[in-house]
Amino acid sequence: MTDRATLRDGLLAWREREMLQTTKARITAAQINSVDAVKAFKEPLVEEGAALLPVIQELRRFLSEKVYHHPDVIKMASRGKRIVRSLYEAYTADPKLMPEFHAERATQITTARAVGDYVAGMTDRLAAIEYRQLFQLHEKSDMIETSL
Repeated sequence: MTDRATLRDGLLAWREREMLQTTKARITAAQINSVDAVKAFKEPLVEEGAALLPVIQELRRFLSEKVYHHPDVIKMASRGKRIVRSLYEAYTADPKLMPEFHAERATQITTARAVGDYVAGMTDRLAAIEYRQLFQLHEKSDMIETSL
């Protein structure tokens, strides 16, 4: 096992033990002894243990800084939004650009809904392929026509 996997497994095991201990203490203190008592209880019974809060806060800070707001991640997210927006606009303007089933669906329900369902169901890879087929080929042909 790698050092990362060992660290991850250790943290998860610690978190699990803390959560179980905290939950057991809450159940005992609240005298929960039935499903009805759980349903009637107004506060969360399962929460992170207090010992883990500083670790979780530090992990959240690290992930926010180094992962979620990393420039490369922001660029990829921006590219993804551009692709989804462009596909949605193209398919809404001309539903026949979609596969036959989805184009037909656009005549049965609203075009916006049919397009939204189709685009939402795409994998990242399919969306990138569709985007290239719809836009990058047109951009190249536009450049060729302008240069003639």
